[in-house]
Amino acid sequence: MIVLFTAIFSTISIIEDRHEGFLQSVLVAPISRGALVLGKIAGGTTLAFIQGVLFLCFCPLVGITIHPVSVLYLLLVLLLISFGLTGLGFVLAWRLDSIQGFHAIMNLFLIPLWLLSGALFPSPAPPPGCAL
Repeated sequence: MIVLFTAIFSTISIIEDRHEGFLQSVLVAPISRGALVLGKIAGGTTLAFIQGVLFLCFCPLVGITIHPVSVLYLLLVLLLISFGLTGLGFVLAWRLDSIQGFHAIMNLFLIPLWLLSGALFPSPAPPPGCAL
């Protein structure tokens, strides 16, 4: 959930940059627009990824053990999810002109993802002795 909200809402700055005129001044820079897009997405991805990793550091405090081999796979998946969600937020923010519209459209994506994630209604624990 931390990665989801951070990745999506880190792209609100695109709309703010457009309103302030900063985006127009950046677009005339002697670099490709693709580099601008990747830079913006990389920044949001980095924020979401770091916050997700910091949150994973609290796993031992709640009794969740992660095997060292699984950590690399988990970090890769976390990075890909951060990149994908930031890209989704970028695409939608690029098309919209108001922050209110961005929030409305994002809620269409975020509320179902939030409800299906298990954050509000976690799945019951398996019975003792059950192998998964």
